[in-house]
Amino acid sequence: VTALIDYGYLDMLVDYDQLDSFWEEFLKDYPLHPVAVEREVANMRFWVTASRGDWKYVGQAFNLTRHMGKEEVCWKCMATKGNVEGADLGFCYTNLQPNAKWRASYGFSDPYDVRPEFLDLPGFQMDMVWPDILHMFHLGTGRDLVASAVKVLLHAGMFNGRTVALRLRDASLRLLEFSKAQGYTLSIRRLTRQNLGFERKGYPEMMCKGYDTFVILRWLVSEVTQRPPRNRELLCTCLWAADSCLSVASASGRYMTEAEYVHVSTIGSLFMKSYLKLASTALDARKKVWKLRPKFHMLYHLFCDGCASRANFNYHATWMDEDYNKHVVRIKKSTHKRTATVSTLKRWILGLPGQLETAKLVPVR
Repeated sequence: VTALIDYGYLDMLVDYDQLDSFWEEFLKDYPLHPVAVEREVANMRFWVTASRGDWKYVGQAFNLTRHMGKEEVCWKCMATKGNVEGADLGFCYTNLQPNAKWRASYGFSDPYDVRPEFLDLPGFQMDMVWPDILHMFHLGTGRDLVASAVKVLLHAGMFNGRTVALRLRDASLRLLEFSKAQGYTLSIRRLTRQNLGFERKGYPEMMCKGYDTFVILRWLVSEVTQRPPRNRELLCTCLWAADSCLSVASASGRYMTEAEYVHVSTIGSLFMKSYLKLASTALDARKKVWKLRPKFHMLYHLFCDGCASRANFNYHATWMDEDYNKHVVRIKKSTHKRTATVSTLKRWILGLPGQLETAKLVPVR
């Protein structure tokens, strides 16, 4: 109770004795809310339309045998890493050719070894399990993209300074100025060799939050648009395509219009092909930039997979889930473990009326 009062959800209460009377009054206005604390639960019906979560959750919840830790990396198709001896490269996830064999392998076999309990829910199917754009791009390929782009541009004369340290300082100042001018919030205060992954022997990776990836990508697009680097047309195309695809999807409703869907799928495909070309060129030159990982393949299913409803993948992302988890943890740290779960649920119910009223104002597309 103390935690709920501190965080403004039960600031009308003084002590624990008021809880029962509070819920009695509350339920008079909202009789359908399923408050199951010594009360009869309302008879409600729910229908599952999608399941979302990061790759680890999906693998555990659905008993997947095809995921990023295996040779077969995708639960939607039969794409592979192509690492084992004698592997058919037609199934390799880096094969984006129109005749790639994984494109025609949807539903060949079940992606799990033990049937998941979710499939016992009425109407639920495995194609309702969506990849999460936050973890696949903003915490995955997107971090590889922006870190590699910064590394290449540092050596392309894009930023001022005789040394890498001075160029990073100039780039950091430009990034902060851009974010301030656009009203964005950054959790990182500067670009360093450490948070760009330059100190490690592997590929560059921007060690930042998902929202930072979005801001840095926007900034890079602004930089290469205003001052195009010489002989870096493919890099500029890749950055622009990633930003354009995500921007249109972000501005779309729950179901994209036909024009929005065509834009996302077309420009998303352009991003993937240009990124793959950059990675291939770097590999031929024996340079460690533009890392490819299985998350890159999952972007195809988000950007390019056909869907009759044209459902927007942003509405299945876990941005709010990640934020909500932080609030739940904060409440549970301040409450007794016996009442922590009930307190969290009551807090959620208290906020539900406002959320429902807000939802009524959202235009239907």
